[in-house]
Amino acid sequence: MRLRTTAPCLGGEIGRRAGFKIQFLYGSVGSIPTPGTIHSSTIMSQPSEQNPEPRRTAAAPAGIARRLGALVYDSLLILAIWMMTALVAVLISGEAVNPVVMQLISVAEVIAFYGYFWADRGQTLGMRAWRLVLVDSEGNGVSWPAIARRMLVGPFSLLIFGLGYLWYFVGTRQQTWHDRFSDTYVVLVPKET
Repeated sequence: MRLRTTAPCLGGEIGRRAGFKIQFLYGSVGSIPTPGTIHSSTIMSQPSEQNPEPRRTAAAPAGIARRLGALVYDSLLILAIWMMTALVAVLISGEAVNPVVMQLISVAEVIAFYGYFWADRGQTLGMRAWRLVLVDSEGNGVSWPAIARRMLVGPFSLLIFGLGYLWYFVGTRQQTWHDRFSDTYVVLVPKET
């Protein structure tokens, strides 16, 4: 038995920019729904002047290949930010910069990069290129505590031989370690026609 619930995706200002809602189908055990078990989702566009009726389009949780593609894309952007920071630091100081200070600045830049994009739009630039959106279990935008938990566990998902990403294939939830720990989902946004 499945329970169908519709929740606005990326509520408030973010929802207006993104212009869609996500509808999740939750699995259930007997007659008790088990939220967080995402089998599929529906993205519904907002009405416009040209199309007064919202359009429903099927969507699914994003696969590992797309997630890793977005991660590589974002890594290249972060690398460019680090290079610019190092250049500015050397130009300002005129000599070698303390490596501990540079590492702390680099970590702060990564936190700011992901924090800003996930909180503001639900997707980084890499996720946008691969048509991915980060949502919570209700289909809403992700909260700051969830973003912090996701950033805390995310590096371990990759650094422990990618085991956290391989966890995607365990069970029916299609979530990596950092998805599960932060109770978030990465879903694929279908192409606009």
